[in-house]
Amino acid sequence: MPAYRFRALDGAGAIVRGSLEAASEPDLETRLRGMRLELVSCVRRPAATALPILRHGVSTAELIQFCIHMAQLDRAGVPLLDALADIAEATPSARLRGVLRQVRDDVHDGALLSAALARHPGMFDAVFTGIVAAGEETGDLGQSFARLETHLKWVRDVTVKVGRALRYPAMLLIALAAVIAVMMGYLVPRLVEFLVLQQVELPPVTRALIGASDFLADYGWLVGAGVAALAVAVYATTVVSQPFARLIDRWKLRLPVIGTARRKIALARFTHFFAIMFGSGIDVLRCLRTSERVVANRALQAALADVRHEVENGLPLSQALADSGAFPPLVVRMFRVGEESGRLDEALENVAYFYDREVDESVGRLVGVIEPAMTAVIGLMLLWIVLAVFGPLYDNLSQFG
Repeated sequence: MPAYRFRALDGAGAIVRGSLEAASEPDLETRLRGMRLELVSCVRRPAATALPILRHGVSTAELIQFCIHMAQLDRAGVPLLDALADIAEATPSARLRGVLRQVRDDVHDGALLSAALARHPGMFDAVFTGIVAAGEETGDLGQSFARLETHLKWVRDVTVKVGRALRYPAMLLIALAAVIAVMMGYLVPRLVEFLVLQQVELPPVTRALIGASDFLADYGWLVGAGVAALAVAVYATTVVSQPFARLIDRWKLRLPVIGTARRKIALARFTHFFAIMFGSGIDVLRCLRTSERVVANRALQAALADVRHEVENGLPLSQALADSGAFPPLVVRMFRVGEESGRLDEALENVAYFYDREVDESVGRLVGVIEPAMTAVIGLMLLWIVLAVFGPLYDNLSQFG
């Protein structure tokens, strides 16, 4: 989704500058109105500069601490300007301290807190500022920051969980690459040279190993350069072509085991964002519009955009989710029960809990597949080398015996 640099007017008539992702200029205007800002002008910039990896200028832990302090100070009745000043002076992050001082100055000049935060999209994204705006509307900023704290902790825990689960397979992959490099580049040529000097007849398995070693020695750099060039070309095409990007992301979701895990993690992020925004008093359409952007997979983004369009046209949310095909029937049924009973907030909590368990199981299943596969590949490589090198030696020694 492209990003826009914009100038807008807040409720006090002050100019607000910032950056925001939107499908088009009318969509940008709609999003800004949801933040109680009136668009003055905007300039589109390349979407590549708004990649998730570059979104936060501070760590998740620092944002969590900011939310904790804001919630506590609001409940204690501390005025907003004093709370921002106190947190700015107490934070160890120089980047966050500078931003909070600017936010405090903007609020002092009459800007809403949500609008002041929106001026720093690299640190506070649209979901963050949207929930703060909802807290301003309901008069309960403390509760909004408490919800943000809970959600940021969930995001951090999932990230840590996935990283910890994939650490061992990554180490196995590095070990496999090291084994291949050492064996093919150093050990195998010397052992083969020794076999040739001993005039040992080389079996097919040994000749295959020699061919593989020679190929890597002569063309390994070319293969590596080709793979790198292909990866860069695919990435560049996904940046400039949304249809191609959706095609690649759709293919990612169809990968065995890995695709299932990616889908569940993406939908878990959507569900948690939707639940926290709806619980903050934001209407369903605004929840959908903002939450679909937290899904990193563009094929799922398109499906969720279709859900939003159907809801805008009057279709019940549960039916729109069912038509998208992105959610399993059990989740759709939870949404339908919540709609029919008028307790959609409870249904969202159940769906979030459901996906929490699904993410845990998917990550465990992914690791359970990757680890044995990597171990088997390393074992087969070592077995091939042992048979190719030591098999002829054993046969030769047997003849002398």
